[in-house]
Amino acid sequence: MINRHGPEMYIVYKELKHAAGETFLRMIRDDRGVHGILRHGAARGVLKALKRNAMVGFALDQNMTADEGVFVDFFGMPACTIPGLAVLAERSGAAVLPVCCHRDADEWHHHFRFGAPIELESGGQDRNANARANTARFTLELEKMIRQRPAQWIWMHRRWNTRPPEEAEAPIKF
Repeated sequence: MINRHGPEMYIVYKELKHAAGETFLRMIRDDRGVHGILRHGAARGVLKALKRNAMVGFALDQNMTADEGVFVDFFGMPACTIPGLAVLAERSGAAVLPVCCHRDADEWHHHFRFGAPIELESGGQDRNANARANTARFTLELEKMIRQRPAQWIWMHRRWNTRPPEEAEAPIKF
């Protein structure tokens, strides 16, 4: 169990299209004592969890559509990234800590590493600018963690598929 000795833990996730895969992932989360909050409409669930001093995890390495995300630099390219973590952190005052997990060479043991809290840019008149700046900060920390153990980054989708409007004529193919 991941949080056997710690606070209640939630993860914001996007539901899979295939019911069998969704059931399998739910079983894994349940087995480890992690609760799920669906990404669409997650704000209420996240804020309730934070009020109870629970930990809430967000995956920032997922491609978003242009209407869902903000473009921030990720490995030298603009990546459409969900700003929800930044918005909810500013609204709630919750600390944002980067977290990564790596496997031992035996591939059976996993270790979580928590980074230092990331300072939020806040208080400005433009909340959208704050959200974009903070999302960029969070993404930079994620990139640093991936660079430490790149072979352990599980990347199976088109991270840079959504392009900024000025580049929108052709998606990048990988």
